[in-house]
Amino acid sequence: MKDAHRMTRADAVRTLSGAPMVHIAAATADGLILRAMHGVVVGDLLTFHGGRTGEKNGLVDQPVAITAEEIVARIPSWMVDPVRACPATTWYRSVHVRGVLEEVLDPEIKAAALQGLMERFQPEGRHAPIRVDDAMYAKAIRSTRVLAVPLQDLVGKSKMGQEKRPVLVNKIVRGLWQRGDPGDLRAIEAIRLAHPGPIAFTDAPDGLIARCAMGPGDAEEAARLVGDLYWNANFSTDQLIRSHQSSHWVGLQDGGVLVATARAVSDVGKRSWIYDVGVAADRRGTGLGRRLMEILLDHPAVRGTEVWLSTRDAMEFYRPLGFEVAHSYMAGTWPRHWMIRPSSIGIASVNSAA
Repeated sequence: MKDAHRMTRADAVRTLSGAPMVHIAAATADGLILRAMHGVVVGDLLTFHGGRTGEKNGLVDQPVAITAEEIVARIPSWMVDPVRACPATTWYRSVHVRGVLEEVLDPEIKAAALQGLMERFQPEGRHAPIRVDDAMYAKAIRSTRVLAVPLQDLVGKSKMGQEKRPVLVNKIVRGLWQRGDPGDLRAIEAIRLAHPGPIAFTDAPDGLIARCAMGPGDAEEAARLVGDLYWNANFSTDQLIRSHQSSHWVGLQDGGVLVATARAVSDVGKRSWIYDVGVAADRRGTGLGRRLMEILLDHPAVRGTEVWLSTRDAMEFYRPLGFEVAHSYMAGTWPRHWMIRPSSIGIASVNSAA
């Protein structure tokens, strides 16, 4: 394996932990078997729920091979060459484990494995956590069989075009942005992080990085950035975080710090609504807000739709982007202006008119 493709142990464990299914293979007296299973990482073990009877039962104390895969992006030929056909490829992460399948007898590890399965498939909680010292679960922990493979022989591979020239990788991430299929924007973020050089799905002001997929930490930053703006006076930080996580979001970062953010809610086909456009106080008036809005209007979920927003006093900021006031009224003690941008306006025409 090329060193550029080899994952760190921490990244390999993270990929294994996030895999919805793993595949386990082994040789038996009856031939080779291959099964899909739910696995949970507990410390240095990959654990499974196992029955007292059945095929898996015969694998205890036997060598097994385990693999987990995550397809990050599907790369079609047109992202590389607009005319010439070539087989589509995928960029992916994969993890392979080899070891001996053993039965877990330690009740604390068994409880942690069973609780891990609950967290995986019932993330909303609403149950008493499985703990070794909880009498309610004592019998279940004793009677339930848990199997495990030590993570000693663990290899992770991340194939994200690390060997490709940056100009080609940039062409591909811009293609992913234009296609905008489910998973494409998260793929852009994963590819960007896998490359040491500058990888960008769109142009950003000098020194800044454009972001297009929100993570939990990013949502917290965005909530702090817009939390003191007038329209969010009655919303908690938790509400703002959940709003961003449920939206189509773009941002601009400087040195890893979020300095501008904007999000949209969209039905993807007909209409979109813009919310929470915010720029750090010391960066306002520098053009970041305008560029941020151009990126959001070109978002795959927003482009081509009729776009709405409301504002108290920023009409002149939005008009050059194609918005016009459609309706105005008093909202308490301040005016509220609903603005609309027709679906016939493309981002290219806005840029050319700027």
